[in-house]
Parts: sequence; C-alpha cells; structure tokens
Amino acid sequence: MTDLDSLKKLVRENGYLYTKDVTGAGIRREQLKKYLDEGSLIRESRGIYSFADSINDEFVLLQIRCKKGVFSYGTALYFHGLSDRF
Repeated sequence: MTDLDSLKKLVRENGYLYTKDVTGAGIRREQLKKYLDEGSLIRESRGIYSFADSINDEFVLLQIRCKKGVFSYGTALYFHGLSDRF
C-alpha cells in the first residue's frame, strides 16, 4: 500500500484530510508536500487538505475553520430546505 492509499483511508466523512491525522498515521510531512507539488492534494487551509479529484463544499470548510461559527438568515433557511437560494 502506498502513502497515497493510506492518505485516502484517512480522509474523514466530510472529505477533508488533517495534518494531525497524517502524522498520527506515521506518514511524514515530506510525503504530504510531495503530493501537494504533484497536484494530488490541494491545501484548503492550514492543516486541512483535500484530494484534487474530490468535490468539496465551501460551507463544510468554513465550519471546520470556524468551530463556533453559525450560519444564519438566508443560509440557514437554505440548509433547512425552507428556501431555494442563499
């Protein structure tokens, strides 16, 4: 199994990969940088990565980055199916 296969197993349900999970699995940060340089991974934010071929939601990324953030008004209505736009 390659390091890239190991990284794919570490991806969480929300589609993102975290540096702490990578280092915890024994994969070196140099490998992470290698996959970034070759385009297999995309750095979304500090310590948060996704695979280049994955579809990511910007609202999920915002929620990860701002743990105490709250979506309100039009966005909240949209998430609850009460509006067709946000």
